[in-house]
Amino acid sequence: KHITFHRTRSPVVAEIYMNGVLVERGERVRDLGVLLDSSMDFADHIDGVCLRASRAMGFIFRLSKLGLNFQTMVILYKALVRPLLEYASPVWSPYLMGQVDKLQSIQRRFIRILGVRNGYSYRNVPIMDIENNLGLLPLSSRRHVADLLILYKLVNGDIDCPQLLQLINFRVPSVTRLRQLFELKQSSTNYLLHSPIPRMLRAGNGVCDLVDFFSDSKARFRRTILTCCADMNAV
Repeated sequence: KHITFHRTRSPVVAEIYMNGVLVERGERVRDLGVLLDSSMDFADHIDGVCLRASRAMGFIFRLSKLGLNFQTMVILYKALVRPLLEYASPVWSPYLMGQVDKLQSIQRRFIRILGVRNGYSYRNVPIMDIENNLGLLPLSSRRHVADLLILYKLVNGDIDCPQLLQLINFRVPSVTRLRQLFELKQSSTNYLLHSPIPRMLRAGNGVCDLVDFFSDSKARFRRTILTCCADMNAV
């Protein structure tokens, strides 16, 4: 199969032949576990991961009837459910609030079930309090951390990809008080503004006062970012 990626109403569609045989054209294709559709909005991928995560969470709840304790259920959630919601997130991380909320609703549902088992009514579960007590960051915060880790690995050579590295421009400000490390280009559309590299560069500029991209170890960098996100979530 081949696929034409476009953001227009009338895409240019070409017929592709291999050894004289017409290659079938599709509207979506899975590559390394990420479902790509022709418009590159990742709506189908997000729907798919939410469905698989819901099924995995159902499996945990069925197991819980055998007497699993609170902490064991959290461990199973972190091991079986959350990775499904986060795999390759720097590629497809959503910016539309509907998609962001759809992903977060999986974790909210898990927290509500835990709350019910602790005596709360389903609608009155203090979701943020339980998340903070369990150290469960919102999924959007964890995607933010994943973006920053990819950026750290790119600028430090842990990821060997010259094609991506050449998209990163460093800022050399004339005013030394300006701490922004990365130069941001003007984006003509929201889609481009929220695409992976511009999004990562904005995230990087947002933490320049907290971390050093070049002298901090990867472990320290990650720990600092996670602590910052946890503190912001607790406010």
